Amino acid sequence: MPEKIIKIKSRKFAIRVVKLYKHLCDKKKEFVLSKQLLRSGTGIGANIAEAECSISRKEFLSKIYIALKECSETQYWLELLFDTNYINEKEFESIIADDPSLPIQEAAFRVGYEDPLYFSRIYKKFRMTSPSSYIKLIKGKQANC
Repeated sequence: MPEKIIKIKSRKFAIRVVKLYKHLCDKKKEFVLSKQLLRSGTGIGANIAEAECSISRKEFLSKIYIALKECSETQYWLELLFDTNYINEKEFESIIADDPSLPIQEAAFRVGYEDPLYFSRIYKKFRMTSPSSYIKLIKGKQANC
């Protein structure tokens, strides 16, 4: 069952993004940034679903990497919405934090990497921080709430 966790979480996240999009449009009258958030936030799960139907490992990893890029873009839009006061700190932390208790080895495996060290290198190259540093940052923010 672990292989389905990423699909379940990405779908739940997409639902949260859709609800946030509706809130931003209806209550805050914000349409531009929220549309970008909607596209990238729902694109994560869409790429994971496409990865499931891949015909090769190379195609699978490509789709998973695109999903990772969508994650980064989604974080960018969330940070911008926070920095421009469309969402408050509680809303931002609520939607940005996933499961920081998940071991890096397990996270790597769940997204299709057999080697957690390789996953960490790719993650650091893309996110400019290591997975463990990011987890410490999230845990620190959660402890302060």
